[in-house]
Amino acid sequence: MAFNAERKSRSIFHFLRNMAKFSKCLMSRAPVAFMMFSNYKRAPEIWPLSKNLYDVVKKATSDKKVYRQQSIAQFINEWNAAKEFE
Repeated sequence: MAFNAERKSRSIFHFLRNMAKFSKCLMSRAPVAFMMFSNYKRAPEIWPLSKNLYDVVKKATSDKKVYRQQSIAQFINEWNAAKEFE
């Protein structure tokens, strides 16, 4: 089970990071993480990874731009910090 969660975590992270290379705005790609890993649902109980990682992606998909991460570096730092607390 832990291996599967770690694999999903890496998949989401690498997907979002790589998509940012093709877009000026990572946050416009982050909703795809919900599509791919929780059947389009943004509910935390459906999210397959930790609550901390859910919070990072949820922030990236905020309707209000001021609440989102402002750079790919900020997203990566928040993701890595959330992983440390799993």
